[in-house]
Amino acid sequence: MERQRHMTDQMFLVILFAVFAVCAFSLSMIGANIYSHTASVMNEDYEERIDISYVTEKIDSSALSLHRQ
Repeated sequence: MERQRHMTDQMFLVILFAVFAVCAFSLSMIGANIYSHTASVMNEDYEERIDISYVTEKIDSSALSLHRQ
């Protein structure tokens, strides 16, 4: 009887550790997915700002050269 109880306690600990491991892994994967999405959105925004900045600078530059003449 005592041996059965000891085995049940061990199984409970193993199952508890497995649940903890699955939760930790799941949270890590969710965090990695969120990070990846955030990084790609930031990269897209950066590319858009650079494009707009380049065109704006070219327009301002040509406007200044026309103004100087």
